Amino acid sequence: MTTSFPKIYVISVTSFLDRITHMREQESRLALDFDFLWPFDADALTDADRAGIRLPRDASISSARKHLLAQYRLLESDSDYAIVLEDDAILDDDFKVRLSRLIPTLESLSGDWVINLAGADSKIDRRFLSACDPNELIERQIATVEGYIINRAGAKKRLADFEHNGMSVAFDHWLQHVDYKLKIPHYWVAKPMLRQGSVSGEFSTVLDASRGDKPKWFLKVKFAWNVFRRQVLPRSLSKIKMTFQKS
Repeated sequence: MTTSFPKIYVISVTSFLDRITHMREQESRLALDFDFLWPFDADALTDADRAGIRLPRDASISSARKHLLAQYRLLESDSDYAIVLEDDAILDDDFKVRLSRLIPTLESLSGDWVINLAGADSKIDRRFLSACDPNELIERQIATVEGYIINRAGAKKRLADFEHNGMSVAFDHWLQHVDYKLKIPHYWVAKPMLRQGSVSGEFSTVLDASRGDKPKWFLKVKFAWNVFRRQVLPRSLSKIKMTFQKS
C-alpha cells in the first residue's frame, strides 16, 4: 500500500498562462509536486479524443478527457490513490499539513471511494458542525470537481463504465451519476481545504456560462456572502451553542 505523499494531478490548458503561474506558485510555496495533464486541450482534440463523450462543446470534452486521464494515470502508477486539482483551485495555507494528516485515513479505507476536498461555499449540515476533526470524513455526494481524491479501485470501475457506456453529461455530473450507479461512496472532509477561484471571482470562468457574464466584483461579493451564511455563521452558532451546553 502507498505510504508516500500522493501524486497530485493538475487539470490545466497549455494556453492558460495565468492559471499555470498560479498553480506553480502554490506548488513552490507549499512544497508540493504537481503533475500537469497537458494532453487533450480543446484546440487540439481529434475525432478519436471526442469518441465516447457526447458533449456539445470541445471545452467540455477537453475537461472530461483530462479528468479521465488522471484516473488512467493512477491505474498506470504504483499508487493506490491520487489527488486531482483543477487549475483554479486556491489551496489553504495548511493544505499540505492537513493532507499529510489525512493519509493514514486514506490508507485505512477499504473498497472504492472519492473524497471531496472543496466545498468552501457549500451549505453544511449538523454532521459538519459536530465534527471534532477538520479531516473527519462525512459521506455526501460530491458536487464539484475542483479538488478531490480518487482511489485505484474506484477508478478501475469508473473507467470500465466509461469505456462501455461513454459520457453524455459534463464530467462533474457524470461522476455523480456513474458513482451512484456503481455504489462508489463519496466523502467530504469536515472543513474544506481549498476554494474554486472561478467561483470566488479570482479567475474568469471557462465552462460555466451562468458566471461568464458576471463581473468579478459581483462573484467575489456573492462568494463571500455564501461562505458567511453557509459556513462561517453556522459554525460560529454551533460553537456558541456547545459552549452554553457545557457551562
